[in-house]
Amino acid sequence: MLLTACSKDVTADFERFAERACACTDVACVRTVLGEFEAFAHDVEGRARGDEARTNAASEKMARCAVKLGVSPQELMKLANRLAE
Repeated sequence: MLLTACSKDVTADFERFAERACACTDVACVRTVLGEFEAFAHDVEGRARGDEARTNAASEKMARCAVKLGVSPQELMKLANRLAE
């Protein structure tokens, strides 16, 4: 029996995470969203596809909103490093 992994277009998911992060009003909220984003990214790892320009724009928007609420750039870099592992 041949099993194939289905790919998932994550573009809209990235945009939803960015919107959720930007809707936060405190650092605890945005850290929760970032944690959920990290879990999502690990879940779809290896089978994700999407519009690279839109996902990059959403990631940048999420990062800007997180920093605005008090997440340090170093904390975001740690998240990026964990996602790259």
